[in-house]
Amino acid sequence: MMTATSPASHSRVPRPESVTIKPLRLRFTFGEKVPRYWVDGDPFLTHFLNALSLAFPDGERFFVDSVRAVRDRIDDETLRKEVQGFIAQETMHGDAHEGLNAHLREQGYPMDELVGHVQALLGFGQRVLPKSAQLGITCGLEHVTALLGELVLGGPELPGLIHESMRPVWTWHAVEETEHKGVAFDVYDKVYGQAPGHHAERIATILVATAILIPAVHYFQGRLLARDGHRFAPKMWARGLAALYGRNGYLSRLAPQFACYARRDFHPWQNDNSALIRKWKPTLLA
Repeated sequence: MMTATSPASHSRVPRPESVTIKPLRLRFTFGEKVPRYWVDGDPFLTHFLNALSLAFPDGERFFVDSVRAVRDRIDDETLRKEVQGFIAQETMHGDAHEGLNAHLREQGYPMDELVGHVQALLGFGQRVLPKSAQLGITCGLEHVTALLGELVLGGPELPGLIHESMRPVWTWHAVEETEHKGVAFDVYDKVYGQAPGHHAERIATILVATAILIPAVHYFQGRLLARDGHRFAPKMWARGLAALYGRNGYLSRLAPQFACYARRDFHPWQNDNSALIRKWKPTLLA
């Protein structure tokens, strides 16, 4: 287990001045206004995002717990304030997706069983992994969610494919994931940045976490599709997987930015996409 030392291993890239880490206290309701397949009428893409939503509440709590566990080791007042904003935003994200998951439960999907799998997996990680590895997982998956947020906000077609009844919650989540994308990374760097092997641990944790997350999401997605009668739909899966992972697929486009995480001098705000926040936040405030 690594021990805390300071100063941080490399200089922080400052958060753009236009970016604040304060939660927008919005409320979302889900009901008959939401079509069953709210991503371009497509069951595959809809249930891919539903499967992500299924994991968000407990995943966000895991992130918050991993940062809280080392908060008392942070002597940088600016970073401590950012941590407060991070915790507030992540808590509200979990609450919003609890609402979406309840909506799916009302539609007859096996949410309790699937959420139970998420809880068991995360609970096991909290029991057996050192605090540094748990925070490393948070850093890695925060990088992933920030990239997904950029896809939602900046993709050339995805925002328009999400039905207007669901667009606000996903836009809001994506905006705030972008706002706080550097916080967990800075906490990890501040607390463990000079510890031997910290870079190797940071890389190992994102690789392991992603290798678990992607199959888990597709398993959940498959269970949701099966509930709709799509248990054996090879053409749907082939078409959907191509849309995600094929040439110029939604997730394939993220590969170069995902790989940047391996650099020793990496920092999330080296990719300054704050213009997306300025573009979308006014619509949320309105």
